[in-house]
Amino acid sequence: VPDPVKRARQRDVIENGMTSSYLPDAARRFRKLYDDMEERLASNTWLVGDDLSLADIAMMPYVTRFDHLQLLDILTNRPGLSAWYDRMKSRPGVEVGIGEWLNDKYLTLMREKGLESQTAFMSLFHND
Repeated sequence: VPDPVKRARQRDVIENGMTSSYLPDAARRFRKLYDDMEERLASNTWLVGDDLSLADIAMMPYVTRFDHLQLLDILTNRPGLSAWYDRMKSRPGVEVGIGEWLNDKYLTLMREKGLESQTAFMSLFHND
Protein backbone atom coordinates (compact mmCIF):
# COMPACT_ATOMS: atom_id res chain seq x y z
CA VAL A 1 0.00 0.00 0.00
CA PRO A 2 1.68 3.22 -1.14
CA ASP A 3 0.01 5.52 1.41
CA PRO A 4 1.99 5.15 4.68
CA VAL A 5 -1.03 5.99 6.86
CA LYS A 6 -3.21 3.37 5.19
CA ARG A 7 -0.34 0.89 5.28
CA ALA A 8 0.11 1.40 9.05
CA ARG A 9 -3.64 1.03 9.65
CA GLN A 10 -3.83 -2.18 7.62
CA ARG A 11 -0.79 -3.61 9.39
CA ASP A 12 -2.28 -2.79 12.79
CA VAL A 13 -5.61 -4.43 11.93
CA ILE A 14 -3.91 -7.54 10.52
CA GLU A 15 -1.53 -7.91 13.44
CA ASN A 16 -3.90 -6.99 16.26
CA GLY A 17 -7.33 -8.06 15.01
CA MET A 18 -9.99 -7.37 17.63
CA THR A 19 -7.54 -5.42 19.79
CA SER A 20 -6.63 -3.00 17.00
CA SER A 21 -6.95 0.61 18.03
CA TYR A 22 -8.77 1.20 14.72
CA LEU A 23 -11.61 -1.24 15.40
CA PRO A 24 -13.83 0.94 17.63
CA ASP A 25 -13.92 3.69 15.01
CA ALA A 26 -14.63 1.17 12.25
CA ALA A 27 -17.51 -0.29 14.27
CA ARG A 28 -18.98 3.21 14.77
CA ARG A 29 -18.68 3.94 11.06
CA PHE A 30 -20.47 0.72 10.14
CA ARG A 31 -23.20 1.47 12.68
CA LYS A 32 -23.68 4.91 11.12
CA LEU A 33 -23.71 3.43 7.61
CA TYR A 34 -26.35 0.86 8.56
CA ASP A 35 -28.40 3.47 10.46
CA ASP A 36 -28.30 5.76 7.41
CA MET A 37 -29.33 2.89 5.16
CA GLU A 38 -32.20 2.03 7.51
CA GLU A 39 -33.36 5.64 7.45
CA ARG A 40 -33.42 5.68 3.64
CA LEU A 41 -35.16 2.30 3.46
CA ALA A 42 -37.90 3.43 5.85
CA SER A 43 -39.45 5.38 2.98
CA ASN A 44 -37.94 3.69 -0.11
CA THR A 45 -37.78 0.21 -1.55
CA TRP A 46 -34.18 0.78 -2.59
CA LEU A 47 -31.52 3.14 -1.26
CA VAL A 48 -32.16 5.89 -3.81
CA GLY A 49 -35.89 5.42 -4.36
CA ASP A 50 -38.16 2.90 -6.03
CA ASP A 51 -35.59 1.46 -8.42
CA LEU A 52 -32.47 -0.57 -7.81
CA SER A 53 -29.41 1.61 -8.31
CA LEU A 54 -25.65 1.52 -8.18
CA ALA A 55 -25.92 2.58 -4.51
CA ASP A 56 -27.64 -0.72 -3.67
CA ILE A 57 -25.09 -2.72 -5.64
CA ALA A 58 -22.21 -0.88 -3.96
CA MET A 59 -23.51 -1.54 -0.43
CA MET A 60 -24.28 -5.23 -0.89
CA PRO A 61 -20.72 -6.51 -0.28
CA TYR A 62 -20.57 -4.75 3.11
CA VAL A 63 -23.73 -6.40 4.42
CA THR A 64 -22.70 -9.70 2.84
CA ARG A 65 -19.40 -9.60 4.74
CA PHE A 66 -21.30 -9.12 8.00
CA ASP A 67 -23.41 -12.13 7.00
CA HIS A 68 -20.33 -14.25 6.36
CA LEU A 69 -18.90 -13.16 9.72
CA GLN A 70 -22.11 -14.18 11.53
CA LEU A 71 -22.79 -10.56 12.48
CA LEU A 72 -26.29 -10.16 11.08
CA ASP A 73 -27.62 -9.34 14.55
CA ILE A 74 -27.12 -5.79 13.28
CA LEU A 75 -30.35 -6.28 11.33
CA THR A 76 -32.45 -7.01 14.42
CA ASN A 77 -33.59 -3.40 14.89
CA ARG A 78 -33.27 -2.48 11.23
CA PRO A 79 -36.29 -4.03 9.49
CA GLY A 80 -35.84 -1.95 6.35
CA LEU A 81 -32.23 -3.03 5.97
CA SER A 82 -33.17 -6.64 6.67
CA ALA A 83 -35.87 -6.60 3.97
CA TRP A 84 -33.46 -4.84 1.59
CA TYR A 85 -30.82 -7.53 2.16
CA ASP A 86 -33.38 -10.27 1.46
CA ARG A 87 -34.42 -8.49 -1.77
CA MET A 88 -30.79 -8.07 -2.81
CA LYS A 89 -29.94 -11.73 -2.14
CA SER A 90 -32.83 -12.81 -4.34
CA ARG A 91 -31.49 -10.92 -7.36
CA PRO A 92 -29.78 -13.15 -9.94
CA GLY A 93 -26.87 -10.73 -10.36
CA VAL A 94 -25.84 -11.22 -6.74
CA GLU A 95 -25.00 -14.86 -7.39
CA VAL A 96 -22.93 -13.87 -10.42
CA GLY A 97 -21.28 -10.86 -8.77
CA ILE A 98 -20.64 -12.31 -5.32
CA GLY A 99 -21.67 -15.96 -5.00
CA GLU A 100 -19.61 -17.33 -7.85
CA TRP A 101 -16.46 -15.77 -6.38
CA LEU A 102 -16.77 -17.39 -2.96
CA ASN A 103 -15.17 -20.62 -1.89
CA ASP A 104 -15.82 -22.99 0.99
CA LYS A 105 -12.49 -22.24 2.70
CA TYR A 106 -13.28 -18.52 2.71
CA LEU A 107 -16.78 -19.03 4.07
CA THR A 108 -15.57 -21.42 6.75
CA LEU A 109 -12.81 -19.04 7.84
CA MET A 110 -15.19 -16.06 7.95
CA ARG A 111 -17.75 -18.05 9.94
CA GLU A 112 -15.16 -19.29 12.45
CA LYS A 113 -13.46 -15.91 12.93
CA GLY A 114 -16.79 -14.12 13.09
CA LEU A 115 -18.11 -16.43 15.79
CA GLU A 116 -14.86 -16.08 17.77
CA SER A 117 -15.14 -12.30 17.84
CA GLN A 118 -18.91 -11.84 17.62
CA THR A 119 -19.50 -10.76 21.22
CA ALA A 120 -16.58 -8.34 21.30
CA PHE A 121 -17.44 -6.78 17.95
CA MET A 122 -21.14 -6.43 18.69
CA SER A 123 -20.23 -4.72 21.95
CA LEU A 124 -18.15 -2.19 20.00
CA PHE A 125 -20.86 -1.85 17.36
CA HIS A 126 -23.57 -1.01 19.90
CA ASN A 127 -21.33 1.07 22.15
CA ASP A 128 -21.53 4.84 21.90
